[in-house]
Amino acid sequence: TGMSCTYPDDGSYTARLRVTDNRGSTGTATATVTVTNTLPVAVIAGAPYSGTRNVAVALSAVGSSDADGTISQYAWDCGNDGVYELTSASPTGNTCTFATVGSRTIRLRVTDDDGGTAFATATVVINVVPPVAEAGGPYAGTKGFAVAVSGSSSTDADGSLVAYAWDCGNDGTFEISGSSPAASCTFASVGTYTIVLRVTDDDGATDTDTASVVVTNDAPTAQA
Repeated sequence: TGMSCTYPDDGSYTARLRVTDNRGSTGTATATVTVTNTLPVAVIAGAPYSGTRNVAVALSAVGSSDADGTISQYAWDCGNDGVYELTSASPTGNTCTFATVGSRTIRLRVTDDDGGTAFATATVVINVVPPVAEAGGPYAGTKGFAVAVSGSSSTDADGSLVAYAWDCGNDGTFEISGSSPAASCTFASVGTYTIVLRVTDDDGATDTDTASVVVTNDAPTAQA
C-alpha cells in the first residue's frame, strides 16, 4: 500500500504489480486503470455587461481554467439560442452586437485539450441612448405672420428620430407635431417668446429644448 501511479493524459492504462517474497520468488498481476478527463471551468469575467444598441460589447472569458490541461477553444453564443457565432483560441477579443434595447443572455462554451466542455451564462443589458433636441434659434418674426422654426440639428446616437413636436406658447401644449423637423409658429402680439421642441426617437425616448422668438410689429404703410 501507499504507492501511486501518475498518468500524463486521460485514457485506459495497464498497471503491473510484481511481488517478491523472502525467498526471492516473484509473482505478477495486472489491472486496468481508467483515467478520466477533468472538465474545464468556464468563467465570464466582468459580467453582467451593459451597452447600447449597434455598438459592440466586449466579452471576456479570463478566469476560465482547465486543471489537467489547457483550454483550446472559447465559443460565444450571443443569442443564447445554441448557435455559437464566435470561436477563438483567446479568452479576450470577442464582441457581441445587439440591434435592440433590453436584457438578454449570452453563453460561453470552453473546450479543453481533451475535448471536455463547460458552459457559463451572463446577462447583457442594452440601454437606450436618449435623443438630443436642438430647437435652433434665436428666431425673429413679425406679429400675425408665421415664423419658421427647425429642429433639424436634433440627433439620436443609436437610432433615428421619429417625431418632432412644438409648443409655441411654452404652456405644455404641443400644438404642432409630425415627422418633419420643420414647422412654424404664429404670434398675435409683439414680444419675446420661448418655444419648446420635443423630439422622440425610435425607442420612444424623448428630449426637449427651448429657443427664443422675438416678434416685432409690422411697419405701417404711409399713404398720402
